[in-house]
Order: sequence, then structure tokens, then C-alpha cells
Amino acid sequence: MHKKRIFRALAIVISVSMLLPFSSAVGATAADSSNIASESAGTQPGTSQETEEGSDETDSSGEGTDPGEQPEPSGEPQPSEEPTPEPSGEPQPSEEPTPEPSVTPEPTEEPTPEPSEEPQPSEEPTPEPSGEPQPTEEPTPEPSEEPQPTEEPTPEPTATPSPYNSNEELVASQDIIIPPVIAENFRFTTVDKVYAVCNEKEMKIYEEKSADARTVGEMKKDGLCYILKEEADSEWVYVESGVVRGFVKKAGLLTGDAAKKFVQEKKEENLLLAESLVDPLENAALTYTKTTVRQTVVEKVYALAKEAEVSILEERKDEGARVIGTLPENGLCFILADDLEGWVYVESGDVRGFVKEDQLVGADEAKSQVAAQGQWTTEQEKQYQDAVKAYQDAGKALDENDADPDKTQEKTEELNTVYTKAKEEKDALEEQKQKALDAGEASYQTAQEKIKPADNAACYYTLTSVKDASVSSAIGTAMVEFAKQFIGNPYVWGGTSLTNGADCSGYVQQIYAHFGYSIPRTSREQSQYGTQIPLEEAQPGDLIFYANNGTVYHVVMYMGNGQVIHASSRKTGIKTSGIDYAHAVWATRIISDEDGDKIEEVNAKAQESFTAYTLAASGEYGELLGNFKLTAYCNCSICCGKWSGGPTASGTMPTQGRTVAMAGVPFGTKLIINGKIYTVEDRGTPYGHVDIYMNDHDECNQFGVQYAQVYLAK
Repeated sequence: MHKKRIFRALAIVISVSMLLPFSSAVGATAADSSNIASESAGTQPGTSQETEEGSDETDSSGEGTDPGEQPEPSGEPQPSEEPTPEPSGEPQPSEEPTPEPSVTPEPTEEPTPEPSEEPQPSEEPTPEPSGEPQPTEEPTPEPSEEPQPTEEPTPEPTATPSPYNSNEELVASQDIIIPPVIAENFRFTTVDKVYAVCNEKEMKIYEEKSADARTVGEMKKDGLCYILKEEADSEWVYVESGVVRGFVKKAGLLTGDAAKKFVQEKKEENLLLAESLVDPLENAALTYTKTTVRQTVVEKVYALAKEAEVSILEERKDEGARVIGTLPENGLCFILADDLEGWVYVESGDVRGFVKEDQLVGADEAKSQVAAQGQWTTEQEKQYQDAVKAYQDAGKALDENDADPDKTQEKTEELNTVYTKAKEEKDALEEQKQKALDAGEASYQTAQEKIKPADNAACYYTLTSVKDASVSSAIGTAMVEFAKQFIGNPYVWGGTSLTNGADCSGYVQQIYAHFGYSIPRTSREQSQYGTQIPLEEAQPGDLIFYANNGTVYHVVMYMGNGQVIHASSRKTGIKTSGIDYAHAVWATRIISDEDGDKIEEVNAKAQESFTAYTLAASGEYGELLGNFKLTAYCNCSICCGKWSGGPTASGTMPTQGRTVAMAGVPFGTKLIINGKIYTVEDRGTPYGHVDIYMNDHDECNQFGVQYAQVYLAK
């Protein structure tokens, strides 16, 4: 019996000796993995970061963690989900360490159990030593489709030491403030186009989300509309088609990539819009959102009041119309619509309505008076008019040269130089004149308001304005609608591509970048950027952060109504869900009412024509030139330097969907790349490297470097 106990003890010692070197190896491997993760976290945005095959960088709530949230390199083993205790001279397979056996253990009341395939039940089960470390407590649950908040805290996703022991301590250390109330604004904001096509013989557009509601418009088969708002778990979408705005059932629409392809092939300008069945101003759905795909901020057309008190009316009639506001003599307003049978529609401050045309000093004369008030001289105006004419003449010469079959490269370059110089001179004087106009405007009085915009039936006679909308709410709403286009796209740890894959912080970073904002790369850095606000103050477009045991590990974008959109995990990708209140700690607001330039960027995009690519037919493929390198460029100063904003080397203005640059072939050569026909109109890259023109610099960055078979078009 005594010998038997000795043999059992020896067996345990041998097992332990086998486990110790393995534990050291695990620690070394994990440390290496940590170093790789730490290096990846420092990769510049836009570069791809590789992870170990089969790993899933999620915590036990199913949310993806950021590359920047990985632990610092250390000697601790770093498994993908649950931290393993630091290896030491003693194996630690459980919270209760197994006592080290001696060669001749002291007799006990109960003999030591024999090692077996299954550990004997105890208060804390000791896992069997093997080639794989076993979880120390309970196995980590599989990530679910939706985060499932519970009363139990989610295990810390990384072993990075935190200065805080709990989320409460973390929140208490932050500078969280109550933000100012976002004022509701009557002005509309231009948003990016989200295409949809009528997929039924006929489709009704309703005033409310009900088939029993009033019909405000109708679309025919293949009619075009734009989705302005789409709510989760709703069969209805809010659309705009021409002057018709209202609700349709999504099931009857062709949407997403299929709709984009349809519009590309048929051309946007050729598609029918909805027929209006009611006066747009009588449509209760008109202002369901204050967004539109149409241009909203327009060039100023100045006007000044001739008389002591000019009434701005709600209707175009001399008697019986309500007075919305009054202009003092020489009071300033801007004409938004004219040719209205002796009337004009004006805006002065927040007062909008109709004025008799003969009561105003209009257009050129009013503009000259305002500029003079801002110290713009007659001599400066003459210089400006001469510069405008020189610019127009240079452009005309370029067009004529482009049409000349005998044009030479030398002549084209000479005309390009003249055009560029004329444009620079015109732009410089134009900037000076605008400063004078801004200064002059400030010295004029505007209309005195008598009726609030919300009660003014004429407020939306046109959706245009000379002023930006309150941008906080408008940009936030536009961001959410833009972000929803990528639902279903993959989660990629370390990724920043909205289409090919992004992690949680890479996703929101690129959404913000689309609207002209530059924010940090990781969720932990983002949580300290902007103004920190309580969760209950979050508005659409704000960011919300999740934390575990005092460490931020995930970021989501708030959509409104308790819903968020985020790059969740490898299993679910980009999706919407409810806020995980068990881990949400605070929100941040980055958008400001001072961000008028962001609205201008979106408005500028709205004025650009839709990219019309020409698809190649099977019989149009000619000689295969080779597998060429592809990059993208735009007309900005980063891509084109001093030539930015000007024509191509061939004299044409660059056009997305047509223009490419490459040396070694004549201008006008048509190439087929990825099934689309392009025309060589520019230089700057050698033969074998095609630079594809795009309207937007962000699109160029997203395009990156690619390779494709390039054919001559027949």
C-alpha cells in the first residue's frame, strides 16, 4: 500500500514537471502576440493589419475590441479572451493552487485521488494538464448577434492594467458636462444621395406611414427616389422624388448596390420622378426630416428696401395676406425666387415670404451698394471685371484648342498656363470682394420678425437659403443615414475600410472623415476627443463608449431612439442594436454649430453630377495591354499641386467615370478597366500605371492601390 502511494506521488510530480515548461512556452507565445498587437495598434489609419488566423478579437459580450485596446507587451500570457494568470514556479490551473506533492507525501485521512482523464469534482475544478491551457473559471460564452446586457459584468476584454478598478471610478474621473440645447432650425440641409428605384408597376407615396393615409404622390415602374430616412424594424422608408416627399413601403423598392447599378446604367437624368398629387406646402410629410438631396445653400442675390416699411407677406396678394415681417428703409434681404408675376420670394434673417418686386432695389445695383459699404472701390471692381473676362477668354481658347484636330502638346501646355494664371488672379480678387461684401452686409438692418418660421406657411416655398442650417442636428442625421449604407459589411480588426472591413473605431473614424472631421484612431483615444456628455444627452451622430472594469474597449454611433450602429464583431459585422447600458459609460459630441464648412462640403457634392460610367460590351474588348497598377487622384492641391482646379493635360476638364491619366499612349485612347470604359486625358504616371480621376479626395484614399487587366477598347 505504501509503495502504491509512492507511485501515485511520482506520477503527479512527472505531470507537473511536464506542465512547467509548457506554461513558460505559453507565456512566451502570448508575449509575442502582445508585441504584434501593440505594433499593429500604431499602424497608420488606412493600412491593413493582420491578425492571427482564426482569432476573434471580441470580448465576452460579443463586441469587437480595438487594436489600440490591446495590452502592453509583458511576460504575461495574453489569450484572446480570458486572461491567464502569470506563470510562476508553481502551476496555477485554478483559483485554489494545487499543493506541491513531495516524493513521500504525509499520510492523510483520505488518499490522494489518482489522476484521470476527468478531474474529480471539487469546489473549484482543477483542469487536467494538457497541451492547451484550460479556462480558469467558466468558459467564455460565444458572442451573440446582439449584445445582451446582464447584471453580471462582462469579463475585461484585455489584460491591460487600468488605473481604475471599476466603470464608476472611470466615469468619476472624466470631465462630463451637460451640453447646450440644440436649437431646432427650420432650414434644410443637403445630404448624400441614397438611391432607390420603384420596382412595382405603380407605387403610392403617402403622407404618413400607413396605406390609409393621404396619397401625396405616385411613382411609375423604374421611377427614381432618394431615401432620406430609414428606421430599424420598420417596413416604411421616407423618400424624396422631385417635389414629392413622403412614405413608401421598402419592399416595393430596388435599393442598395442594385439601385446604384441601375442608375449608373440608365443615367440619373433619364429616370422619371414622382408625380405630385398635392401642393407640396400642404403636405404634412414635407418636414419629416429637414434634409434633402437638392442643393440648399445658394448664391446671394442682394436686394434693398426702397421704402420706409416694406411688408414681407405669407401670400402673393395685396390684401388679406398675413405680414410675416417688415423691412426698414434700405433694409437688406436676399431674393430666393423671382419671375413671380411682379413678386419675389425673399429671405431676411429668419423672415421668409413674398414682396412686391417694385419695392426693392435689386440685383447688381444692390450688390454694388453693399460692396461699397464694405470699402470695395470702383477701381477694384474694374480690376475684378477684367480678371473675370480674361479667365473666360482663356477657357474658351482651351475649348477651341481641344476641338482642333491639329492641336499640339506645346500649344495645349501654353494655353493651360494662361488659363491657370487667369484663374488664380480672378480667384484672388473674388476673395477680396467677398470680404468687402461680408463687411458691408454687417452694416445693414434685416427684417423684423412678426410670425415665427414654424407658423409661416410660406417658409418652405423653396428649400433653399443663403444661410446654413443648424449644423449639429443636420450633420448628425446625415452621418447616421450615410453610416447605414454599410450595414452587413465585415468587421476586420485593425481595418478602416467601410466596404472591405473595419473595426469599431475605424468604422466611426471613416464616417466622420466623410464629413470632413479628423478624429483619433482607437476607441480609447476617441473617448477623450470632443465634448464628453452624459448618455441621456446623446443626439444622432454622437459617439457612445463601452467600458469594462474601468477600461474603454468599444465605440458605437448613436442613431436616436435608443439605437446605435457599430462594427460589432467578426460574426455580425456592421449592424444596429440597442445601447448596451451595462457597459455604456458616456457619449462624446464632436459636431458643432460652428461647422458650416462641413455643410458646404456636402452641398458641393450635391451639385456634382452623378458619376456616369460607361460599361463595356463583350465586343468592345481589344488588345490586352497587361496587368497594370491602378491608383486614383482628384483635382485638389494635394493631388495636382499648382494645377489644382484646372483642366487636364489634354485641355479637357476631368470627369469622374471618364478621365484617366497615363503616359505612353495618345490622348483620347480608350481603355477598359474592370468592365468600364475610360479615356486617357491626362499625364503624370508612366505607362503601366493608370491614375483614375475621382471627384473626392476621400474616395481616392479609399481606392488605394489596386491591379487589374487593362484592355484597349475597340
